[in-house]
Amino acid sequence: MLPLLSSEPIRAKIDTGAATSSIHAHNLEIFEVANHLDLDDGPESLTIARFTISPTSDPHGGPAAVAEVPVVGFRNVKSSNGHSELRPVVRTQIVLGTRRFDIDLTLADRDTMGYRMLLGRRALRRRFLVDPGKSFLLDRPAENNQKNDQERETA
Repeated sequence: MLPLLSSEPIRAKIDTGAATSSIHAHNLEIFEVANHLDLDDGPESLTIARFTISPTSDPHGGPAAVAEVPVVGFRNVKSSNGHSELRPVVRTQIVLGTRRFDIDLTLADRDTMGYRMLLGRRALRRRFLVDPGKSFLLDRPAENNQKNDQERETA
C-alpha cells in the first residue's frame, strides 16, 4: 500500500533484476510551483508531478486517485528491451506487511504491463529476503483481519 498516494492497495511485482521501483502514472504532468518556504538557501521553485494512480490494470475496475507530489530527481532507466528513458522520481511511503518505510519510485507508462507497480531491489535491500518460488505471501490488510477473526471464532 502507498498510503500517501492512494487509499487502495496496489499489486506489485517484485523484480530483483531492476534496481529502481516504478509505478504506472497515468495523465502525468510535471510542473513548477513557487517555493513559499522561508529558506535562505532553498530553491525558488519546486518540481511537482501530478498523476493518476489506479490499483488495477482495468481503468473501470477500481477507484483511481490523483496524486500530487514533489519530484526528487530524474533517473535514466533502461527497460528490459534495452530502451533508455529519463523518468521523474518521487519519494513516498510504502507499507509491506507490518513494515513501513520510504522508497523512491520512478513514474512510467506501465499500461501494457501486468502489474501497475514494480518493486526493485533498492527498496528491498536489507529489509526482505525474496523467495522466487512463492507468490502473494502478503495478504491485503482487510483479508488478514478477516482471517484472524475467523481463527478466533473457531478456537
